[in-house]
Amino acid sequence: MSRASVSPDSYTLPIILKAACQLFAIDIGRQLHSVAIRLGLQSNEYCESGLISLYAKSGEFNNAYKLFEENHERKLGSWNAIIGGLAQGGLAKEAIEMFLEMRRCGLEPDDVTMVSVTSACGNLGNLDLAIQLHKYVFHAKNFGKPDILMLNSLVDMYGKCGRMDLAGRVFSRIGQKNVSSWTSMIEGRYFFDMMRNVYGIMPQMQHYGCMVDLLGRVGLLKEAREIVEGMPMKPNVELEPWNDGVYVVLSNIYASRGLWQEVERIRVGMKRRKLAKIPAYSLATT
Repeated sequence: MSRASVSPDSYTLPIILKAACQLFAIDIGRQLHSVAIRLGLQSNEYCESGLISLYAKSGEFNNAYKLFEENHERKLGSWNAIIGGLAQGGLAKEAIEMFLEMRRCGLEPDDVTMVSVTSACGNLGNLDLAIQLHKYVFHAKNFGKPDILMLNSLVDMYGKCGRMDLAGRVFSRIGQKNVSSWTSMIEGRYFFDMMRNVYGIMPQMQHYGCMVDLLGRVGLLKEAREIVEGMPMKPNVELEPWNDGVYVVLSNIYASRGLWQEVERIRVGMKRRKLAKIPAYSLATT
């Protein structure tokens, strides 16, 4: 295109910038920045956001800030670019501060903004902020029904904040779960293990309870049992293993699902423990 002496415009230049950003081609990006200035496109929302993303993704945050500050009529795309760049660059606190500044300027965030902000919040491990962001996502007037990208981000955020019970609740609301949904849950369990193995922090009863609840919600009952059996403390609740009613309820659940092998396993277990179903009584009995 350049060799044909055809200059890019406000449609083609953002596309080229996006490609350079994905390739981390900062040298090409600087050349494109010069082209944008020459063509008077530097303040174009899409060109500006593309340049900010390019500089931030390449770790040149000073240049990203400088470009952002030069435009006093910033559009949402530019805010999203700087917030997302800071969040992805590990500057979570700065990303949150930039988000708060955006709100003070009267701009309403969109789903792109909130995905970046929830990611930054997760990296900070700020549970109070996480809960506020969650409420904002579900109650803000400019948001429709949260999409899977937003829900996955919330799962990841709660997992990094150590609240796998809340992560599990969001996870259970996702209809068609994708790879990222499951990855967020797996990473949440990773952080649980990291408490013990890396930082030497022994999880308390509530942490184990969160993990058991989480694994149970996603159907990983074997893993949930392993968590319980591996706890360094005794369980604080028992389901009355001597009560035949518990077995009967579970047997009925299996039967309603057609899981007859499990029904038989329950029956054998009751027999081994010498438990019998208590016969029902009627007021008409004499």
